[in-house]
Amino acid sequence: MLIVLSSAVLVRVPFLAEPFECDQANYAYVAQHWGEGLTPYRYSWDNKPPLIYIWYRFIAAFLGDSQRGTHLGFIFLAVGATLFFYALSRRLFSRGFALLSALVYGVFSAGALISGTFAIPENLAAFFIIAGFYYFWNGCEREKNIPFLISGIFLGFALMSKQAAFWELAALSGFFVLTGLRSTTFLLVGWRLILFWSGAAAVIIFFIILFVILQAAAEFFSSVFIYNLFFGRIVGFRQGLINFFQALLWSPRENFLLWIFAFAGLIIAVLKREKKTLLFILWFIAAVLGIVCVFQFYPHFFIQAIPILALLTIYFLQTVWNTPGISRKVISLVLLTVMGLYFCMVQWRWWFSYSPLDSLINRRGALARPQLYRQTQDVATYIKANSAPEDLVYVWGLWPEVYYYSKRKSPSKYFYISSRATLTGKFKEVVQTQVYYDIIRNPPKYIIIDEQFADLISVALQRYINGGYALVKTGADYRILRIKDTVEGDGKGVDR
Repeated sequence: MLIVLSSAVLVRVPFLAEPFECDQANYAYVAQHWGEGLTPYRYSWDNKPPLIYIWYRFIAAFLGDSQRGTHLGFIFLAVGATLFFYALSRRLFSRGFALLSALVYGVFSAGALISGTFAIPENLAAFFIIAGFYYFWNGCEREKNIPFLISGIFLGFALMSKQAAFWELAALSGFFVLTGLRSTTFLLVGWRLILFWSGAAAVIIFFIILFVILQAAAEFFSSVFIYNLFFGRIVGFRQGLINFFQALLWSPRENFLLWIFAFAGLIIAVLKREKKTLLFILWFIAAVLGIVCVFQFYPHFFIQAIPILALLTIYFLQTVWNTPGISRKVISLVLLTVMGLYFCMVQWRWWFSYSPLDSLINRRGALARPQLYRQTQDVATYIKANSAPEDLVYVWGLWPEVYYYSKRKSPSKYFYISSRATLTGKFKEVVQTQVYYDIIRNPPKYIIIDEQFADLISVALQRYINGGYALVKTGADYRILRIKDTVEGDGKGVDR
């Protein structure tokens, strides 16, 4: 087991000093200011559930508010997930195959092309999902009720890490229903389903009460649930297909053989129709739905599938191993070796061509504008050197890293534009209006404009910027404007 855990750590070590990209800087910004009393959703808008910010705050408290400390915190999380995965695998396979299963998960979950080493909600949710499935299967095997309650609690925490964990909740609920229909103890199965959902509901209610106390319940509900049901899903069928085919070209490349072997294991699972294989099938369906439900197919969405892919792969290899025939063991070992070598071959360039100045998301070619992000440190250094800690700055565009590295606050809860999809329909007017009024109430010393989003600045805000700010610096796809001695907003001068 020591080798398994050491492998899970070693494949992540090269990324300890990895610079934050957009999402990680976003979470760090929200978490940092929550610690200063600025409640998420009310003072810092984001559409992710709150547990990611709590985990960032926890890491900052014990390991320091830094890139290295945050990545180290997520390495500890990955070790915990691998331990739970081994515990689950031990109940599904023999000890040898359980160790192998944990090794496959611990290594393959760190894939560079799926952002496996990033400090993001998907990696946090994976820990709780695996723990939830462990306690669920524990309850099934031991015929005890309490593990189902604990399982629901863990799945509730998974949902409060990433909304897509809803599908795992649905999958285990479906397991209750399908097994209950064939059971003579239907009432007992129903009671366990109630316990399971009581655990999940308790976590959700806890966070609702928390944000009621923090006077941000409406903002919490609107940002985490309403936005994702309506605004966050606006991609369109055509763009969704484009995203899907782009994902197929490179996202799962490192896990290509893992998917192939997992599909083989899935076929065997369907044919065997056992209680264990029903769990595999429902988990696989949930993982796929979690990837496709918003039709965006971002690389990190594939993290959700790694646990069940690892289980199905080992299930397939174990089946081959146990099949009568002289060469069955040789075939199993060869398949496992080829899969491991293929993964390492893809990862090699990310392990040994590492640059602490240029984020992995840029180097792997995932951004259309890498030249902009490579200048993040220069921009943040410029802002920090030419402003005081209490000065405000505003970044219009997809570039919250500037806030994190400069350690400066935004005057608006909409401190950056998460994507063009954010500025769609009614939500576009909400953001533009709110940003405009926040800026004229608390004029930032600097406004940084990401040129890709410049056309989305409202007419009123553009007029205000033209009258009150002067251009001081330009770069690849960005402008930095500094406030003048007198701000001319809405025809009124404000002395500085």
